[in-house]
Amino acid sequence: MNAQPHPLVQQYLDAIDRRLTAPPSERATILEDISSHIHERLSEGGTTASDDAVRTVLNELGSPEAVAAEWADQRPRPEGGMSASPAVSTESRSNLPKIALGFGILAVVGIIFPPIAIIAGVVALITGIIALRGSTTDSDRNLSWTAILCGGVVASLTIVALIGLTAFTTNFNEDSGTSVGMVTQQR
Repeated sequence: MNAQPHPLVQQYLDAIDRRLTAPPSERATILEDISSHIHERLSEGGTTASDDAVRTVLNELGSPEAVAAEWADQRPRPEGGMSASPAVSTESRSNLPKIALGFGILAVVGIIFPPIAIIAGVVALITGIIALRGSTTDSDRNLSWTAILCGGVVASLTIVALIGLTAFTTNFNEDSGTSVGMVTQQR
């Protein structure tokens, strides 16, 4: 590890350090690992560590929040097991809010065909909740909440509308035996 890291690298490492929940001894080891990985990546280019090169490497690593969360997921728990979160790559976790929002939009558009709206709404609701639990950025949380609201509202309203429609069309008039919802001619 270099004696004095690039200022952008130091800011990045400080941001990760603030977000790590590991004990101080583990934090130092984690930060050394990340720092040496950054320096290896910068030395691959063979040029001096310009601000642009450093930004490129740091962007490839991900946000400090995501890196800290990834290290927290890998950290053994006191009970001897690993973190309760599933072993899903950071890349696929970052796509989950977008997928949830896609199902939310499908639910809204699918309202013209109620079975699609209900299924897409429930999937958006469940996927949105899962995505919200794993979100590390505000934009991912916003996408997750939007998917939850779209999916939940559309699924609920569609179910209520179908129940009402079913009740309306099957509510028989006891006197005539005809459906109240249908017009019949009697002579």
